[in-house]
Amino acid sequence: MEAATISWPEDAYWKWSIDGHDLVARNRDHARQILSYLRERKRAPNRKPALRNIPTVMLTRQMAPVVQSKVEYALEHAS
Repeated sequence: MEAATISWPEDAYWKWSIDGHDLVARNRDHARQILSYLRERKRAPNRKPALRNIPTVMLTRQMAPVVQSKVEYALEHAS
């Protein structure tokens, strides 16, 4: 059996593209961590390493609810 070749993050299953910005989660648990972070009212300025790649624009008051909605939908409808 040949090893599969993937192009990361282009081939990621957990990927959202919103207003020209990409957000990628490694797996379902990582997606849940991202969602939890987006839901926090006061976010710690020193994010965990797993949350450092969230584009800053996606954390704004205007964009965060949109991102949160898309991540929630993906988690609810994933197989």
